[in-house]
This record gives sequence, C-alpha cells and structure tokens, in this order.
Amino acid sequence: MLRRIGCFLVSCAISLALISCGTQLASRESDAASVNAEKSYTLDAPVYESINQLAADADYIFQGVLTALEKVEGASWYWELYTIKDLYKGDSAQEQIRLVSSPEGSLPVHKVGTEYLVFATAYELPVYPYPLINPIYNQAIFEVGAYGKLSIGGNVEEQMLPAVFDEQFAVEYRQILLNSAALAKINPRVPVVNEYTNAAEMLANSDVVVSVTFTEVEFINEYVSIGKVGKVTVEHGAAPAAGLPKSIALNEDVQAGEEYLIFLRYDAEEESLLLAARCGAIVRSSDTVLWNDTIQLLKKSS
Repeated sequence: MLRRIGCFLVSCAISLALISCGTQLASRESDAASVNAEKSYTLDAPVYESINQLAADADYIFQGVLTALEKVEGASWYWELYTIKDLYKGDSAQEQIRLVSSPEGSLPVHKVGTEYLVFATAYELPVYPYPLINPIYNQAIFEVGAYGKLSIGGNVEEQMLPAVFDEQFAVEYRQILLNSAALAKINPRVPVVNEYTNAAEMLANSDVVVSVTFTEVEFINEYVSIGKVGKVTVEHGAAPAAGLPKSIALNEDVQAGEEYLIFLRYDAEEESLLLAARCGAIVRSSDTVLWNDTIQLLKKSS
C-alpha cells in the first residue's frame, strides 16, 4: 500500500517536513537533514511477485525520456525531469514528471537522453513545491533499450522485485500493463493546499495555530529549514497529546528571536503536524498589519 511503501524508504527522510511532537521528535529529528532515497526495508516490506501487485502499489507508472537533472542546494539528492511518452497510471495533466533521485557516489544513476519505465509512489508535503515522486524501493526504474526491451539494472534486488526479472515482462511490459486491472486502483492521498484565499479560510482548515519564537534555525536545503522552538503558545485549537513541537520544518526564511504565528494541520495519520499550506501559513510579527489582522481573527475565533 502507498503509506507502507513510503515507510520502506527509511532513509528517504521526507518526514523531515513533519512537525514532530513530543516523543515523535526524538525518533525523527535525526532524519530531518535531507531527502535521501536509498534502499531500505521494514520487516513487513512486500515482495513483488507479480506486476499487478507492483502496479497496484504505484501512484505513477510512466515511460519517458530523462531530459534534465536539477541539483538541490544543500542536498545529496536531486530532481530527475522526465518528458512523458506513455502514462499508464497517474496524473494525466502532467507532461513532465519530477522524480527524486540519489547519486551513486558523485555520479548520477540515470542518463539524460535515455528512456525509462518507472513505477513510483507519490506524496506531498507543504515545505516542498512539488510532489515527492520516488521509484518503488528506489529500484523500480528500468531502462528501455533496443527494440523497446527493458534492461533490469544491477541495482534491482531480485529478492524484493522478482516479478520484473521475468523475461516476458522485459519484452511485453506494455501489454501486461494495459491488461492490468491494477491501473484503476487509486491510492488515497491527501493533497497539499498551495495557498488559501484568505486567513479566515486557512484558519477554518487548520487544527492548531501557535505563536512561536525560534532559538536556532538550521538550513536543510534550498526548500526547507528546521526551526528549534524556544517559546511556543497555542493560539487556536488544542495542544497535541504528545506535547507541543520542539522543532518545526519551514519553507520560508525565518530568523531566530523573531515571533511568528504558524498555522498547522495534522497529517493523514494524525500523528504529526504540517504547515497548513505551502504559502501564507507563517505570519511574521515584523509584518505589523498582517500580524495585527491575524491576531484579531484568532481572538474572534476563540
């Protein structure tokens, strides 16, 4: 299932963008440095013995040409940009897909100008401007070679993905996929709101609003910083049972010592808090007009 696959990539620390509360923080703070899609499995990680099973767990299945690599400042990973030739499963409005990828050493794993078939999971976090789309196990990406035959690379572990080693799949993958009922299986995903039309609408869709001052702000990458919470007060909603956050993942340039109002919502599992939107969820005390308007809105709602 989608949620489980996301957990399998343990070192794919997308959870950095979660605002971990109480004891959750202790287990996640060490992973809060980067997105890094490496091979790692939980004890209950599924073994993909059929293409139907693999297709069912994928959010995206596409065949496309790798057109560009984009480095992410401060990160060990980068974006791979694919121009889609055939989309078997996923958002049909997209003509280009960004894939999260990690190099082997200092070299990219995949080659610009080469065509690949990809089975990937996808999820969104408000600190990132794009969906985080990852090949399943960081392995389910196969080069399309001569005469359209797939090349199963040496980084693919047969123990976890035995289905793709079937010679019939390498040659007849297109027909196998088109005949698969799993293409119709849509895995539930909570979308991230880019920006609400006004603060009242954002408040109505927020679980918690806090006023907070950070003692330190750590740069993670060009998208994310982690603010170490100094003083924090709940201005709206109820404090999480596990306690108020000790660190908050942010997607704006914030300063230690300055006070902020931050709109938050729980993730789909209701375990961690996220920014309520990509834009507008952080209100600065230095923006006097917006700050005062937001304070008045919070008072009216209490």
